[in-house]
Amino acid sequence: MIGVLSVLAILASMLLPRVFQAISSARINEAVASCNGARVAINQYYGRYTRLGGVNGSDLGLSSGGIFPNWDVACLIPEGCLERPFQSRIANSAQIRVVNIVGNIPDTPIADSADALERGAYNRNGTGAINDVIGSWIVEACLEGVDNQDAIELSLLLDGPTLTAAAGSSDEIGRVKYFFNPDTRTASVRVYLSHR
Repeated sequence: MIGVLSVLAILASMLLPRVFQAISSARINEAVASCNGARVAINQYYGRYTRLGGVNGSDLGLSSGGIFPNWDVACLIPEGCLERPFQSRIANSAQIRVVNIVGNIPDTPIADSADALERGAYNRNGTGAINDVIGSWIVEACLEGVDNQDAIELSLLLDGPTLTAAAGSSDEIGRVKYFFNPDTRTASVRVYLSHR
């Protein structure tokens, strides 16, 4: 009897880490699927109105640097482009937002501080510290309270290892950017979805 229990304990100790890894991978894959679904909804909205705006294509009324929060709830759901609010199990809160980036230039800070994270600047290809998203509007997924390791895993999945920062630091390159807060050991994550 003791031998059987010992064998079961050994088997359980070998399987448990893999079970937890599978759960973590499923959470990250769900975040990627949510971002991809939001991207499809944004393209559907843009295809209908040839602009990024409010319900029925109305103007968002944002000045340079202005942010329209919860665009998924305020616009994409009423327009029938999304079925439910954007969400992710890796974040304490999640939303899709539109940022007016008319005033952004190549030198616009990307994610070196919490304030810089809010400006809608991205260095998607990782060359230098240069913002390569110039235009009028950017749509991004905002994930708050993300564990640092989950932020890294999301970046690895969407951007690959060359565009992902090391643990314990902020990520300023790729489609996934985040500001790491060492006090809370969490990250505020932004995922580039589209710009016009």
